[in-house]
Amino acid sequence: MKKVLAFVLSVMMMLSLLAGCSKAETPKEEAPEATEEVTENGVDAEGVHVEGLPVVDEPWTLHVCMEKQQQDLGTNINEDKWAAKTAIERTNVQLEWNELASGTASEQIPIMLAGGDLPDVFFRLLNASQILQYEEEFYPIEGLFDSYAKHIYEAMSQVDGWEKMAYTPSGHVYSGFGGQQSLRDNTMNGIQVINTRWLNNVGISEIPTDWDSYYTALEAFRDQDANGNGDASDEIPYAWANNQWCAELFDNESGRFGIPTYSRSHGEGGYVYVDANGKVQKSRSGETYKEYLTVMHEMMSTGLIDQEGFNDSWDSLSGKAKNDKIGTYCCWTPLEFLSEEQAQSWDTLPRFAYTGHENEFYQNGIKDGTTALQTIWVVTNCPMITMDRMPRDTKDGEPSLRVAMVNTVYDHALPESQRIMPSYVPAEATQELALYSQDLISTIEQFHGKAILNGFTDEEYAAYEKQLTDLRYDDYVAHYQRVYDHDWE
Repeated sequence: MKKVLAFVLSVMMMLSLLAGCSKAETPKEEAPEATEEVTENGVDAEGVHVEGLPVVDEPWTLHVCMEKQQQDLGTNINEDKWAAKTAIERTNVQLEWNELASGTASEQIPIMLAGGDLPDVFFRLLNASQILQYEEEFYPIEGLFDSYAKHIYEAMSQVDGWEKMAYTPSGHVYSGFGGQQSLRDNTMNGIQVINTRWLNNVGISEIPTDWDSYYTALEAFRDQDANGNGDASDEIPYAWANNQWCAELFDNESGRFGIPTYSRSHGEGGYVYVDANGKVQKSRSGETYKEYLTVMHEMMSTGLIDQEGFNDSWDSLSGKAKNDKIGTYCCWTPLEFLSEEQAQSWDTLPRFAYTGHENEFYQNGIKDGTTALQTIWVVTNCPMITMDRMPRDTKDGEPSLRVAMVNTVYDHALPESQRIMPSYVPAEATQELALYSQDLISTIEQFHGKAILNGFTDEEYAAYEKQLTDLRYDDYVAHYQRVYDHDWE
């Protein structure tokens, strides 16, 4: 058993660059103590090299289950993927893959878990709820950190609050993290860029640096032939997409009013936030949120913000950018949609507040945010040390376009201490949240759309806030306070 677990650790550090089955015939035991005697050559009683590479002298096979990425055109992981190929060469551990077809994991994984036909490793497939529900199927790895997982332990412990992410309520660790411990690129989600060629075409020589100059630029984009095609009516001053994670409206605009967020893709993000005192607060009620809605409605009703954003997808937003119809939008980088030549016409818009909020405004994101994925790999009956010795390439050079964009707005992102980190939430708490959260979030989203598109009265806003109270918004906040505090006693 320890031999199998040891392999997993050294391989999966390398496979964190990828996004993956054999039976677990051995029942779960207590977390191993890893107390075998080690020979002078650094090999334990089961033939595992405790330090260095290869992991074993005699080849060993590791069975990994993952889902094929939609845009992955490769046909052989061990040949197409540098991390897999290098892992095999360096560790002497052979990798056999059960690659689920793209989009099928959500159906197949519950069947696999319920049937007990499990791989050695689930790679980028399980969530925290599934681990808690089927906890008896997985192997606790915390006892291997000192002897077989020094590199993984070192990497995990660099993540602020890593214990909250790693340990289940039962006191065990069943999965390792993937991604970067701290990454400047990942400080933000969407960062706003502006079309500098359009600015020149409408007679504006400098990029806006405050709300008034920004608003003037948007009006000029709307009223003039900013793209220079002879038609002054086909420009979209500000484009966004409700279905594109970098380009959502609330996530990117609420910070100007003093409501921080770091993307709805994190679950709670966009509905609550953590203030500087560590208290979870509501994002979608109160006078500041009302002001945000009022301003967004005024801008949309006067043609400054694209109404089609409520239904726009990645493809439709991309088409507008490529066809030179957009004056400003939020993105990872302009190169998501545009050629390098087209991207030359775009520059990062500095972050500034809506008038009256200059003392407290935010950029959507977390400073130097971790990209650590809580359950990147989960072991059943597995070789651990293999995960601990994966290759990683690092490259030095000039800052990337993304880093340059981040540096422009970095100071206005939240510190990591104000992030609600992923953690294992007891099943009863998750079930309680599920009783009301769907109706609550649906009500919030519906009012957000209607208020911005059609406007609202004071009476309608008061009725909306009462509805949130009835739908247990206070309980929602309390739940995420417990998640933030990791308070499940």
